[in-house]
Amino acid sequence: MRASTRSISKLRKAALVAVTSLILVLPAGCADETSTPSSASTERSASSPSASSTSSVPTTAGEASTGTTSSRRAKTKRTNQGRHDLFCTRMRSKVHVTSELRREPGPTGQRVWVELRLVNQSGVDLGGSSGGLLMVTHPVRSPHQPPHIDWGGSSADTIGVGPRSTSDRRIYHVTGAKLDVHDNSRVELVGVYTWLADIRDRDSTRGCSFPAHMWAPTGLVIHHPCGRWFLPVKQGEQIRLDGHKRTL
Repeated sequence: MRASTRSISKLRKAALVAVTSLILVLPAGCADETSTPSSASTERSASSPSASSTSSVPTTAGEASTGTTSSRRAKTKRTNQGRHDLFCTRMRSKVHVTSELRREPGPTGQRVWVELRLVNQSGVDLGGSSGGLLMVTHPVRSPHQPPHIDWGGSSADTIGVGPRSTSDRRIYHVTGAKLDVHDNSRVELVGVYTWLADIRDRDSTRGCSFPAHMWAPTGLVIHHPCGRWFLPVKQGEQIRLDGHKRTL
């Protein structure tokens, strides 16, 4: 599971985007109030008489059949996507993910690790994967441990939670131990993802990414000194996709 320098760089970039997105809340883009999209659309239609004449050109039976088939496939795809989105929305209201950064005294000052908790209030048996990256300032340089905690993209990173139950998991670094850091080290970068699917579903791609409530001791995380923040689905999914790329 030891990641290469290039792999860590990819995951660090994705996690940094996630953290930056949480720190900077950018205002939504404003539409130009002087524009009139409906009028522009009408104007384009009126100024292109060839459009109606082109649509009246007769087509062959084969072309018509192909168009009908494509239309049906597109409609089926939209229907399936709608059902999947509805399933994910329902699951996100009943399944709660918490990633908590923990620390304790250690030989070099302190030890840190991550604890993942899944609370499933639904009647669905869920299984999937988790991954992420935790990096600290001036890490301990040692041949016995990496300078960070990096997980995901491995069969060892599978997770699951039964219906109406809770699942807890501790996440250590690649050698299976807590990360030794200096007493004045702080977490400068942390990003996680959680992906779960109904284990009865034979299509393993129909899973959902879940948001996470992030907890940490006060003052441990540089960008979140109060130790409480929320990681939206979009940022977690970005980390998941980048993490999977490094295993290809």
